[in-house]
Amino acid sequence: EHARFEATLSENPDATVRLLATADGFGLGWTDVKVAALEELISLKLVEDVPIEGRILTIDGRPAVGVKVTPSELKQPTEPPLDEFIELLRTGAVGSRNYPYPGLWDKKLPGQTPAVTDAEGRFRITGLGANRIVSLVLEGEAMHHWWVLVVTRRPPAHVEEGLIARATEGGQDAYYALFEHVAQPGRTLRGVGREAETGLP
Repeated sequence: EHARFEATLSENPDATVRLLATADGFGLGWTDVKVAALEELISLKLVEDVPIEGRILTIDGRPAVGVKVTPSELKQPTEPPLDEFIELLRTGAVGSRNYPYPGLWDKKLPGQTPAVTDAEGRFRITGLGANRIVSLVLEGEAMHHWWVLVVTRRPPAHVEEGLIARATEGGQDAYYALFEHVAQPGRTLRGVGREAETGLP
């Protein structure tokens, strides 16, 4: 099944534009093209989807309720292949922030609104596509503002809690698309801002 679209874009033929397509039940597709090439027929391929199904727990094992979970970066693996990258992560040869894939969508994802964890600490995100890499930002009361890395494929049977690798310094915990994450408690900072000249609040 095919769908056609039209768009009004920059008149600069050397400008590069990014086109993205979404549809229910599929993973989004995108491509970068020169405006000059838009006189030709552009194809955008949607991909198989693998939902991200996660559970966020507090450090004492209770469900973390009302945590906002927001996709922030989406990468399409090229080289190294995704299987190789997962193994490098698992063995600690690379950190989760060192994935060298150029196919990056780092803007707000169309059709995506933040998921919010329910009474069991669970959330579900769809539409990002299978075999991709996504960063999820976690925000909630009394928890450390954090992010995790997710590979959008189901975990092998022997993998517990969907874990690929714990975070190295400056990195993220890395998981498959079905996982449990223990959120670290946050600290509340209180202070008073004062004017430099008067010392008044």
